[in-house]
Order: sequence, then structure tokens, then C-alpha cells
Amino acid sequence: MLYNLNSNIFHLGIDDTDSNEGLCTTYLGTQIVNLLLDYQVLFLDFPLLIRLNPNIPFKTRGNGAIAFRFILDQSRVDSLWSDLIKIIEEFSDIKAAETHPGMVLIKGEIPTFMKNLYSKALNELISLEDVKKELKEDNNIRLFFLKKGRGLIGASAAIGSTLDQDYTFELIAYRIKDNWGDKKRLIDKKTVFTADREEPLTISNIDNDHGDIMILPHGPDPVYCGIRGETVKSVVNMWRSLKVFEPIETLMIYRTNQHTRVHFLTDSDSNNIHPFQSIISKGEVIESPRYIEGAHVIFSLKIDENIIDCAAYEPTKKFRNQVMGLHKGDILQVCGGIRAHEQGKSLTLNLEEFTVLYLKTEFKYLTPKCPHCNITLKSAGKNSGFKCKRCSFTAHKKYYIKLQTPRVLKPNVRYVSPVCAQRHLTKPIDREVSLQFHSFNETSFSEQFDDFLNIREDILRNIINHKEN
Repeated sequence: MLYNLNSNIFHLGIDDTDSNEGLCTTYLGTQIVNLLLDYQVLFLDFPLLIRLNPNIPFKTRGNGAIAFRFILDQSRVDSLWSDLIKIIEEFSDIKAAETHPGMVLIKGEIPTFMKNLYSKALNELISLEDVKKELKEDNNIRLFFLKKGRGLIGASAAIGSTLDQDYTFELIAYRIKDNWGDKKRLIDKKTVFTADREEPLTISNIDNDHGDIMILPHGPDPVYCGIRGETVKSVVNMWRSLKVFEPIETLMIYRTNQHTRVHFLTDSDSNNIHPFQSIISKGEVIESPRYIEGAHVIFSLKIDENIIDCAAYEPTKKFRNQVMGLHKGDILQVCGGIRAHEQGKSLTLNLEEFTVLYLKTEFKYLTPKCPHCNITLKSAGKNSGFKCKRCSFTAHKKYYIKLQTPRVLKPNVRYVSPVCAQRHLTKPIDREVSLQFHSFNETSFSEQFDDFLNIREDILRNIINHKEN
């Protein structure tokens, strides 16, 4: 389709349409893509899946919003807007008490307030009223919401996320409607492990330490599986390698901020640490780690003049062993989410990762051995030295051998919770270098997404729906 001078760039954001009981914002996003194809838009990017602050109390599951960027003839905007509202109403779980959908459409440049909102929404609790006020002051913005409209926050933040630094991709496969609900997702698990090994540019689809498959959700939503990777090719190749035991309705690939650690960009203000934040900060261990009821590990950290508890909870499994390796006096950089106050208790940091900046040197003092028998000497009595009980060798003064105690932890190493306990934004250890798999001369996102849409049906046909043994 040729675009005339009346064509414009539009940005569309949507959030808070799913619930813990069902539906999925990314599935709604596939309906949006199909609608935009009917309108013959020119996509400027993949659909975006934007994860925001994982500590927000109002989130349903992964606190993910979606956004779309496209060119459309101005004369068709009113019709498109009406159709978008119908999709929001049809594919939002508005009966769920915690679901408050919001949709934002803007023409032209992305407002500065949306870019700033994205940065803030990664690690703070945002005021809905402030966002509504900003949206209503801009005549280029259309907004639609149901109930309280809390989704307007995520919708606006998703538009403001340009992903011009680090990013990854996720291919999501969706079940046919007859299989929505609590039906077990059917797959040959061996092919998941094999495909993951054979496609090294995929990310966190397997927890090898615990033998867990991470691509399959467990809820009643429409998602069959989600495959994450550094490139479009990597997620498509892994999908092609799976042996699927149930019919698949459709596929979609999102470009996303998942696994980029973008919620921990700068050091937090130690005098303004408060609940629901995602923080990165430095401090000194003032109370060594200990196990508490529930098999959780906790220690106390002094950040400037403030003291907070840091917790590694039972689901983090082996990560707790690494935390137990900390000693009083160690200096750390910690990353995690601040839990709400419990009466009479200090703030608690839900620890996602830590780096030892200074590892305290510790010593132990050993009783010497007999130079003749090589057995440990015994005390010869008060105000006396040591004596060998075998040969009667005597050391007239007590003295001890000073040895440095070896430490298991290493300085300047990121210790991160295991894949099975990681949040969507957690950067795995094997992604230490941002953009390590992305080059400046790669095909534009617009062309890549168009290529994917052209082969999507072929990829679906190539998946053989085997019968489960």
C-alpha cells in the first residue's frame, strides 16, 4: 500500500487487560496485530512487550504492557479507534476485581512525559491521577479505559519505551480456545531440552541447575509457551524444533525489555528507600546471614545510616547458599524489591542479585602440632604452654598459628537468583554484555516483523501435532 501525505506515525499502548483467572495482554496484542493488518498499516517495529516494576501491588501476573508503532492514513483513525475499543472490551477480563484496562493512542512524536514515565515506572509506584492529568492535557492523545483505568499507566509507559539500548525477543504460541483453562500443556519435554542446547542464543528457557522447563506457563491463560532469545532467528528455530502435542491457534513475536536489568539502572537514594521500589544500592553486612522459618535466608545491611533486612526466599533455592557465604563486614551492591512495612519491623529487600565489592579478610587461629609426633598439642595448664601427650614435648609459652580463612564468594562477581526464581527483567549471567548479539547493520525491525508475518502460517503448518504417548 502506498502512503500519502496524510499518513502519520501512531503509537498505541495497552495494559491491565488480563487477570490471574485468565486471558492475556499479549494474546489481546495478537488480535490488535490482526486488526492492524486489516487496516493495511505499515508496522515500524515488532509489537513491544514492556515489563514494568515487578513489585507493584496492583499487578496481575508479569506486569507487562504492550505497544505498537505504525503508519496509517489519518482518514482511517476514527474507524480504527472504534474497532480497538471493541477488541479491548472483548478480550479483557473486566469481571476480575483487579483488572482495570487502559489504552492510549498518540500521533507523531512520543511526548517527553511518556519517556520519563517509562523510566520511573520501572522502579516506582506511579500515581494514576497524575498520568490521567498528563494524558488529558495533550490534544494529540486518545485514551480509553474501563473501570479505574489503571492500565493507562502501563500503556503510556510502554509507548515511552523506545528500547534503543538493550532488548530481547519472545516468541509466544497460543492455544486454541477449547484448551484454555486448567488443561495441562502437552509437549515432548525432551525436545525442549534438545532445542535449547542446539540454539545457544535463546535465553532462560531451561533451568539447567534444577532441570526445570521454563517456557510453559501453568495458569489458565491462552499462552501455550513463550520462547525467549537474543534474535528472531533463535526463537523461531527453537520453536521449529519442538514436538507439540496439541493444536496451536497462532504465534506472535514481541520485542521486549525482558532480561535487560533495566529496572536497576542507577543507585537509589538511600534516604528515600520505600515500599514497592526496585532498588540498587551499596551497603555493609552488619549481621551475618541466617536461616529463618520457611527456609528463607535473611541478613542485615547498613546503607549509609539506614538498616534494612535482605531476604533470599526459599524459591531461590541454591541462591540461598551463596547468600549464606556472606560475612559480617562484607561490602555489597544489592539489587531487589522493597517489601511493604510490617508493623514493628524494618524494611525488607527481596534480594534478586548481589555483588561483593569488598570481601572481608578473616583468620582462624590453630593450636600448633608437636614437631616430633605431628599431633595437636594440648594445654599444659593455666599460665603454662603446650604439651604433647605422646612424647611429652613441651612449649613453655602458648602461641597459635594464624591462617587466613578461605572464602567461597569472589569479589566483583554478580550472584543472581536461579532461572526458576528470576523475574522477567532479571539479566542472566550469560547476558553480561548488553547488545552482544545485535549489530548496527541488522535488518530494520519493520522488515524483520514483516518477514515473520509472511512465514507465520508456514511455521504453524510445519509443527506436527503428535499424539502424546
